[in-house]
Amino acid sequence: MVVITMVAILMALAAPSFSALVKNTRVWSFGNEFVAGVGYARAEAITRNKCVTMCVPKNINASTLECAPSGNEWNSGWIIFSNPKCDNVPGDTTAELLKAYVGDPAGPSLKGTGTPISLRFDSSGRLSLGTPSSLSISPPGEAATKMVCIDMMGRTRIGNVGSISCDGSNQN
Repeated sequence: MVVITMVAILMALAAPSFSALVKNTRVWSFGNEFVAGVGYARAEAITRNKCVTMCVPKNINASTLECAPSGNEWNSGWIIFSNPKCDNVPGDTTAELLKAYVGDPAGPSLKGTGTPISLRFDSSGRLSLGTPSSLSISPPGEAATKMVCIDMMGRTRIGNVGSISCDGSNQN
């Protein structure tokens, strides 16, 4: 009986730290999925020698995919498609869907600050944005704990908020 009581006390003490570990792991995992998607889109643009776009779809479950016209949240998922016309139209006859990621709206949040909801890479893998981009990742209902940085060359980095800078001055 004493052993059972001791185990119960230890479990009660370990549960809060275990839930924080699970939350942190989900945030890292989601961030790494996004970074892998960006890397895949960039690699495909270079390999195919044509534009490739990664965007938030208007409705990921629709039979005809479209990029969402506005917003800054990526947690509902994204699509990656070859884009010979270098536009944001995945339903175009020249576009080819390469990959789709269905997100979890109840999972971690991935939001850009001034970041468009589409990333277009040219045939050399360069990003079409005018400035480096940053996105914050946060557990559901909490403040951001991680940041994803995307530079003009399409390279991505992920790190803890406060220890990573997306302006190019801190390349960790």
